[in-house]
Amino acid sequence: MTIRQASFHFSVRKSTLADRIKQLGGGDVDMKPLMGHFKKTFSEQLESKLVEHLIDLGNKMIPTNKKGFLRFAFELAEYLKTPHQFNKEKKIVGDKFYYEFLSPHPQLWCRKPQSTSIQRAVGFNKPQVDIFFNKYEEMISKLKFTPFKEQSVSTNHK
Repeated sequence: MTIRQASFHFSVRKSTLADRIKQLGGGDVDMKPLMGHFKKTFSEQLESKLVEHLIDLGNKMIPTNKKGFLRFAFELAEYLKTPHQFNKEKKIVGDKFYYEFLSPHPQLWCRKPQSTSIQRAVGFNKPQVDIFFNKYEEMISKLKFTPFKEQSVSTNHK
């Protein structure tokens, strides 16, 4: 069926059909049917990048809690100017998005960091401390921090 025949058959302007065909050819339109009223905010590629970022933060021993993740997801959607239905007054993503995001990614978890007592801090085992300081030194050398301030590391998160 030609564009002219389709426009006549479906009562749609020929220029509109031509625009849609052009978008389809460029890959701008996703032809998967939407189930339900809402559609996903982030694309598959962006979602996988977000997962990689969260895993990277975990590897750098930077704890990510639920509230921090929800704020980060909102800020990311705002920064990328993607259409979303997040709460713009509170500037935070809802719990439904959080659980729907984590369900296909079992390797992720967002926990509230537990504070470490002094007794527990004294009892840290050597391999864990070595891993931490190796990553710490690696990041300092990679990012080339200069000693303009005193640096300290605390194991107590409070």
